[in-house]
Amino acid sequence: MRDKKRKFNYRKLYGLENIPDGWHVHHINWNDSINDIDNLIAVPKIVHRVIHSTNVYNKYDEHDEDDDETNFIMYQRSPLWDRSTIVKLINIYKKNESAGEKKIEKALKDEIENLYAKELAKYNKEEASKPKTKQKPPSEEEKMEFKRNAINREKLDRFFEKHPEISSSDQSKALYIHPTDILDMFTNYDFDNPNEDKDRHIIFEIEQKVQEFKHIFEGNNY
Repeated sequence: MRDKKRKFNYRKLYGLENIPDGWHVHHINWNDSINDIDNLIAVPKIVHRVIHSTNVYNKYDEHDEDDDETNFIMYQRSPLWDRSTIVKLINIYKKNESAGEKKIEKALKDEIENLYAKELAKYNKEEASKPKTKQKPPSEEEKMEFKRNAINREKLDRFFEKHPEISSSDQSKALYIHPTDILDMFTNYDFDNPNEDKDRHIIFEIEQKVQEFKHIFEGNNY
């Protein structure tokens, strides 16, 4: 099923002429099986990366350790499933484009956290008005896996920045595939203690994974 789904060229549907060089096509509701034109939007690479890597769950978890269930739900109930919000992030990118990547990333993350804060307040207000029902909270194992993957995803992004020799095409494929085994390679990765042999091994593994899944991307213009 996955192979069949990925053979659909949603970039061509969107219109290659409508995708600026270096931009990605984002599925607005994060469901890449819904390739309707209304669910697609071209975004700068950094905007796409920040949308998918911002770990608001950890942000709220630090402030309220007793509210893990709400935090977990809020991360899944993303206010970013909206075209107007994505357009707002694109405009922030354009406004800060000449200021450098770090400033762009900070501006984007600040806006996303502000959106989540507003959505959390809205969610809490709605929940307060409902009859109290007991919901099953995520297990400790689920929460730990969620946090570990988020941390490793950030490390993966930093690794790509550290190694520009990894083609943007392979970066896109690796980020899309998002296999647990690639993320797990960064569990004990320490940027403060560089290890060239380990870096070469990770690059090799990423290239191998991209090749293994090459058939998924046939017909897609990455």
